[in-house]
Amino acid sequence: MPLVGGGGSPNVSGSNPSGTGTNLNYIGNHAYAYSGAHSATAGGHTTMLEFSTQASYVMGNFTFGNTSASTDHIEFEISVNNEVVMACIGDAIGESFPLNSFKLLLPAYSTVKVTTINASGGSDRTVFASVSGRVHV
Repeated sequence: MPLVGGGGSPNVSGSNPSGTGTNLNYIGNHAYAYSGAHSATAGGHTTMLEFSTQASYVMGNFTFGNTSASTDHIEFEISVNNEVVMACIGDAIGESFPLNSFKLLLPAYSTVKVTTINASGGSDRTVFASVSGRVHV
């Protein structure tokens, strides 16, 4: 069985090598992260993904989704090294999700954070974020 996550025991029982979490996972010259379900609330930004890139840059494709139809304004922010580099809002999220994806270059040794908030108040809404991309040396 191949090693998962760049080292360690080849026995992955009990781990979740292809599942959700906040980290960026590397497979050869590809990278990905799946946030899993998070609540977009009016009480403040919820962190969905937070990771650091390794020694190579990544051309990342960010996508957002939801599970409920509403007219709430759900905002997503992508920050690189504590600077917001992209933000978007989904209006009438049941009709327009998933939002158009965003392609961003993620520099080597950078910290990336993806957050969400329900900007119009209302109820908590279940949302998702994913990033997939190609690693370049």
